[in-house]
Amino acid sequence: ALEWRKVDWRGVGWGIVGRLPGSALGAIVVGYLSARTLGLSVGAMVLIAVLLTWRAAEVPRNAGTVAAAGLVSGVAGTATGIGGPPMALVFQSARGPQIRATLAMFFALGAAQSLFFLWWAGELTPHSLRFGALLVPCMVAGFLASGPLRRFLDRGRVRASVLVLATASALALIAQSLFG
Repeated sequence: ALEWRKVDWRGVGWGIVGRLPGSALGAIVVGYLSARTLGLSVGAMVLIAVLLTWRAAEVPRNAGTVAAAGLVSGVAGTATGIGGPPMALVFQSARGPQIRATLAMFFALGAAQSLFFLWWAGELTPHSLRFGALLVPCMVAGFLASGPLRRFLDRGRVRASVLVLATASALALIAQSLFG
């Protein structure tokens, strides 16, 4: 909300175009694959993507790469709830305000897509809606913590933070899939 003027609308557009079929596919996949298989697969894909981009100066950011990241984000986000890393990896070389604003807009629109397709596939249950509502305070806490973190990250730490968070998300998903 604070940095909305920095949104890369072209990137959001291509990401949402890619995410649309990805969200539909993710909702269908939820009905056919176990949560364990989904979590392990998505976690492994994210780790591979992080390893491939760790040394790269930057991932080319064009319509094709952003739409492809949107597609993977749609499948992963709808099926497992971890759809951020693909887009974050494509935008990892962007400046702090642009990556935050662009990803926030993409996630808001993408989450709405995912919820629609999960509803369409009959996978959005009242229990999952109640559980999701329990996470709203965490979202508010994250927003409140974002001010001090923004200043810290904008001192040349955005790319490394994106890679660390993508890795942590993947490892958490793998651990949850194996032991949860």
